[in-house]
Amino acid sequence: MNHNAISPPQPRPQVSSASPAPSSPASNNAAGHDRYDADMPSDIDGRQDERVTLLIRPAKLITGRGEFLAVIRDVSSSGLCLRFFHPGPSDHRCELELRSGQRHRLDRVWGREMEAGFRFHEPTDLRLIVSEKGPYGSRHLRFSLDLAVQLRVRGASGRAQMLNLSQQGALVRCDQPLATEQRLILTADGLPEIEARVRWCRGDLYGLVLDTTISMRELACFVATLQGAGNHAAYRHEAMSGMAMHRAAVNLPSHGDPHPR
Repeated sequence: MNHNAISPPQPRPQVSSASPAPSSPASNNAAGHDRYDADMPSDIDGRQDERVTLLIRPAKLITGRGEFLAVIRDVSSSGLCLRFFHPGPSDHRCELELRSGQRHRLDRVWGREMEAGFRFHEPTDLRLIVSEKGPYGSRHLRFSLDLAVQLRVRGASGRAQMLNLSQQGALVRCDQPLATEQRLILTADGLPEIEARVRWCRGDLYGLVLDTTISMRELACFVATLQGAGNHAAYRHEAMSGMAMHRAAVNLPSHGDPHPR
C-alpha cells in the first residue's frame, strides 16, 4: 500500500515566493510540510492515494481518552497527517470528525511530538473531505465536556454544568432560569472568565454564544487539559498565556455551535 499521506514529514527544498512551487513526485510526497495550499486542485478525480495539502483544516480526533482538536496537514484516499497544538494522544484506534459532521475510522501509523500519521479503515472519497459537504454544512467543532462552572448574572451567582464547547459557543445545563439574549459570565477553577449570551433554551439546556472567540490553539489546550491528557501544567500555561494576550475573557470547555441540531 502506498502510505504517501501518512508517512512522516520529510525536508522540502526552499521555493521562491515569486513563483509557485514546481509539481514533482518528491514535493508531493512530503507529508506535514510547512506550506499550506488554500485551493483544492482542479484535477482531483478520486485517484488512489492522490494527495491534497489543506489550509489549516480543523478536525476532531476522538480517542478512548477523549476528544482533541487537530489540524489536517495532508490527506489522501488512504490516510492523512494531523498536527496538534500539544503532544498528541497515542491511541492506536481513533475516529476523525470533520466540520461537516462526517466521521472516519483511523489507525495511528506513526507519531512524533505534535504530529501523527493515520490510515483510513476504508477507502475515502478525497473530494468529500476537502469540500466538507454535509447535511449541516460546515460548522464549528464541538468538544464534549462535563465541567462544573459558575454563572454570574446581574450580580447573582449560580451553578451550572458545561456539556460542550466550540470556538464560538457553549452548551450548559442550569436550573436557574435564563432569558434569551441574557448576558452572563462563566467561571471555572483555574480558567479565566468567559462573557457569553443566551442564544436559545430547551428546558434546563442553554445554548450560549461567546462574546470573545477563542483561537484553535487556546481551545485545543483547554480541551486537552480538561480531559486529563498529558502534561496538564504545559497545556494550561499554553492556553492561559494565549488568552491573556487575546484578552482575559475566554474560558471554554467543549461545545461550539449555539444552534441545536
